[in-house]
Amino acid sequence: MYQNDSRPPADQRSAGNILIRALILILCMVILFIIYPSLTGNARTFKALDNVNMRNRASMDSQIIGTLKKGARVRGVGRDGNWIKVVVGGEKSYVYSRYLKLVPNPRIYVKGDAVNLRKGPSTKSKRIALLYRGDMVKVIRKTKDWYLVKTKLYGKGYVCGRYMSKKKVKPLSKKDGSRKKRPSFRPNKNTGKGLKNAARYSAKVKKYRRAAIREAKKRLGEKYSQKKRNKKGYADCSSLVRDVFANAAGAAIGGDTTSQALIMNEYIYPISSVYDAAPGDLVYHLSANNHTGIYLGHGKVLHASQGKGKVVISSFPKDGSFWEYGCNAALFAAKH
Repeated sequence: MYQNDSRPPADQRSAGNILIRALILILCMVILFIIYPSLTGNARTFKALDNVNMRNRASMDSQIIGTLKKGARVRGVGRDGNWIKVVVGGEKSYVYSRYLKLVPNPRIYVKGDAVNLRKGPSTKSKRIALLYRGDMVKVIRKTKDWYLVKTKLYGKGYVCGRYMSKKKVKPLSKKDGSRKKRPSFRPNKNTGKGLKNAARYSAKVKKYRRAAIREAKKRLGEKYSQKKRNKKGYADCSSLVRDVFANAAGAAIGGDTTSQALIMNEYIYPISSVYDAAPGDLVYHLSANNHTGIYLGHGKVLHASQGKGKVVISSFPKDGSFWEYGCNAALFAAKH
């Protein structure tokens, strides 16, 4: 006789167990996702309102591992319910939130004419953007000679402390006789937007970049003159690149550096050195006395040099920071 067994076969029971485990795992992940934001966050500074215990866990029943004295400042790195996770001397602990007061990030001001905002605390770190005299930023923390700051336009970055001031700084203006004039171009939220989805125009961009370099080399040796810039055999820096892209791509990029930067704003990108630009792109120095040229590659820029009195090719070092922006004028031409 066969015995009737109402239980499902072993392989079905195994599949059911796997499904249950998977559902439990998914549920745990969902719970973790919900509570995770409360356990982490950006580092903030807090001030102790009274002498308060630091504990090893977020609970009144947990072990006391130290005491935070009244008035002491501490860095908070996360939150778990009513508890703030803090770091003191490299050790993490928890402090009850009612005994801590959030301290607003201090403000500092740019005192240099044009100061690099970088990704790391080093002059070798990539430049994110330029900050200008009088700009205000919020300090997240100080690292030796560098500040990690937060800006409205570019987010977080590092600035060198020697170019910053805790006191409010007056911006440059054209009336400052002994000072350099205020920069004619300042990046905004639209700067670089046109560089997105560039792949679809890649064939035209390559064509226009090559053509621009060919056209630029034809102008070598022409005399520098701002007054005669529109006459044959003469050029200044902006008329040179204007004519180059008019001939190479039929594009009207603007007659001077200021208008070019405004017209092609969406195609401008910050560079740490000229080596960050692409051959055939324009490069700009716009922090004070404006200048532009066309990048040929390997650190070489073709430009109308006022100092040398003619159109020349100059070489720039990898660690040089004269050129502040690249501009994909070929992509601008392809889209227009």
